[in-house]
Amino acid sequence: MTVLSLNAEYGGVDPAALAAALGAGGTGSGSAHGVNGVDVLVLVEADEDLITALREEGVLDRLPYRTATIPDEPQGGKAGGAVILSAHPLRSEGVLPRFAAYRHFDQPVAVVEHPDLGAVRVVGIHPVPPIGEDFVPSWDDTLRGLDRWQAAHADLPLILAGDFNASHAHPQFRALADGFTPTASAAGPFPGPTWPVGSWLPPFTAIDHVLLRGLVPIAYERLDLAGTDHRGILTTVAGERVTGGTL
Repeated sequence: MTVLSLNAEYGGVDPAALAAALGAGGTGSGSAHGVNGVDVLVLVEADEDLITALREEGVLDRLPYRTATIPDEPQGGKAGGAVILSAHPLRSEGVLPRFAAYRHFDQPVAVVEHPDLGAVRVVGIHPVPPIGEDFVPSWDDTLRGLDRWQAAHADLPLILAGDFNASHAHPQFRALADGFTPTASAAGPFPGPTWPVGSWLPPFTAIDHVLLRGLVPIAYERLDLAGTDHRGILTTVAGERVTGGTL
């Protein structure tokens, strides 16, 4: 199962560049997979204008299933829109609860029915950034709330994908990631930073992640795409080995 996760920076990512990245990604092809093998696309900081542009690029012909329409005024402002697109049927489970009292972004949840892996729960992750004294409590509450939520949802393999606005330097992120396998581990001990891109400051931190429970990573790549200050994460995952075979 191949996943592409991206912060689209207020929906500003170049849709042609994203479509091209989807066309270059993954190893599969044919009707059982999405664009050239990409099964799931997770977009945060997205809007319906971007989805329309992707449809015009032909992306939605191969990723026809999706979570709910992004509101014109999403929770938390323009950065709050998010969507999960899939090549396979999915069942939307709405959005995560509002963990933060002050400000939060919508974080969609869906169960994707993969033909080989079966049902896999996917969450588009995006806490607010910890950029000031008003935001830090909401960021902290969201990461801690995510940790409680994931512990209570252990019935299916789980993928947490998106912009966590946190790195392994943050104890809140380390607590959340405990028990998960980062797909970046498929790239070795130094997978590289994901933010910021296109700034006078070179990328210096990894705040974009894809975390797995009940699955294992077999490939990982960071993508630079015009129109966003985040690198995308393109990763392929497989079922965990169990006694007598594989999931």
